[in-house]
Amino acid sequence: MKFSEFNSFIKGEKVLLETSQNFDSIEEVFSKFKESIEKEKYRAAIVLVLFTAEWCPPCRRLKNILFNEGLWKDLCKSFKEIFKKMIHENLENVLKDKLDFPSIKKFLLSKYTSPEKCVNFLTEMMNSNIVLITCVANVGGEANNAEKKLATTLGVRSLPSLGCFLLTKKTTMKNVFFENGFKGVNNAKEELGTILNEVYKKCANCCTEEILEEYAKENL
Repeated sequence: MKFSEFNSFIKGEKVLLETSQNFDSIEEVFSKFKESIEKEKYRAAIVLVLFTAEWCPPCRRLKNILFNEGLWKDLCKSFKEIFKKMIHENLENVLKDKLDFPSIKKFLLSKYTSPEKCVNFLTEMMNSNIVLITCVANVGGEANNAEKKLATTLGVRSLPSLGCFLLTKKTTMKNVFFENGFKGVNNAKEELGTILNEVYKKCANCCTEEILEEYAKENL
């Protein structure tokens, strides 16, 4: 699997895997992701994969809009602000019993002089320990088995499409979101903005459930 685009946007713009690397299987790709996030001491990685093909005219138009005009980078940079807000809202809802995470609530009530300070602490901790990774997978023509298998596993029926996965130390790959095709490439900014907001919300919910609960249990 050879990524034509690959970047992370949270702590600087460190590339966790080189774009020239080739992989023989999906398992190897996500294994390398996990090694990278553990080495950098991240608690999790959110991986956005844009599926395209060289023979696909809408894909070429979308890639031009996203990469040559800088839209993809701008949209991904909004991740930190949106993710932080959603984690903060989830923690406040735990305190208000709108979300049922007993370990998190116990941690919030026991560790700091006020639950509100603990909410702020956990929000900042999560925001600095989650990395967003983006990549493009070419699934047409010269695509290798890993790219084709990933597309088949997700049920890619039209291009371009967008997938999102959550990787943690315990989870090899959790499919968070999948958008099969874009309704209008010419409205890419509005459509991608809406899609990514939904992606980040689901990621924040998954991270609250899987990572914050685990962190609270470890530190009680």
